[in-house]
Amino acid sequence: MPSDTEQETEKPQFDAFEMDSLHILPLGIIPFETSGVKRAKLVKNAQVQSVIEAFNEEGVGQAQVDVRHAAGFFGWEGGAGMKDRSILEQLAKLYSYDVYSLRIELRRMEIPLADAEHLQLSESTREKLGVYMKEFTRPLIEKVFGGEDGSIKDMDDIVSMFRSPDREAAIKNLSKMAK
Repeated sequence: MPSDTEQETEKPQFDAFEMDSLHILPLGIIPFETSGVKRAKLVKNAQVQSVIEAFNEEGVGQAQVDVRHAAGFFGWEGGAGMKDRSILEQLAKLYSYDVYSLRIELRRMEIPLADAEHLQLSESTREKLGVYMKEFTRPLIEKVFGGEDGSIKDMDDIVSMFRSPDREAAIKNLSKMAK
């Protein structure tokens, strides 16, 4: 079993279901100071409220803690854990934990990531979504932003078009489509 120091330096591993989920946020991707928080998840429960899931094991059960009770659960006495508590409270207010929304919201909240590589969909989900991109999204993007020359091959090409769009051409194309 790795020592506490080795556990702190190991990269957290998350399964594809967690990272592709709209309702699960593995807290190990956020640089929390409290190690117990890093091992937990923030999940939307059946009432669509954010709760901390400390564990969820088959045959054992699960422990979900309201974010408002995090101080008692993690043993934050006095001023200890104030930074972690503040981050948890901000994250709990998010409507979704999908990777695209998270990137935007974490930047807006000025919450750094432990490792940005975790904010990517799994390969299998990207392949599934690729079908929709080819049939709907891609033709729409090509009509609005250009790219009818075959320059759009995957999601990265679409994202780069959004980063540096030809605004005048896009507005002109949108006006054409609206008519």
